[in-house]
Amino acid sequence: MTTFAKVKNGTVVDLILADQDFVDSLPKEENLEWVETDLDTHNNKHYGTDGLPDGGKPFRGHSAVIGGIYDKEKDIFYEAKPGIDWTLDEYYNWQPPIPYPDAPMASYEWNDDLYQKDKTKGWVEYKTYI
Repeated sequence: MTTFAKVKNGTVVDLILADQDFVDSLPKEENLEWVETDLDTHNNKHYGTDGLPDGGKPFRGHSAVIGGIYDKEKDIFYEAKPGIDWTLDEYYNWQPPIPYPDAPMASYEWNDDLYQKDKTKGWVEYKTYI
């Protein structure tokens, strides 16, 4: 069994685990394709079950995620753009316009509306309560 991404107009809309024969038997639809993905490939590295790079061959840059992008020309998956001014690096990871805060004991999430109002702000600390 293999993991396939259902890609419509370049966006991943679903993931399935199937045999190639099953995928080949699906009805053809305009602007839709099924593309093999590897759930163990991230940041152009292959990872083992222990969560560490295992030296295996990475496949299509990243594993497909629902809502993510498949660039057919470059034959690579990457996540959807998280904010208007974010840019893709050479490994197809989105880089924020403001670096992630260096605060080891805190967690932050990106707020693009805040950044669009004030280009010096964007990361907002969020608190988890136990």
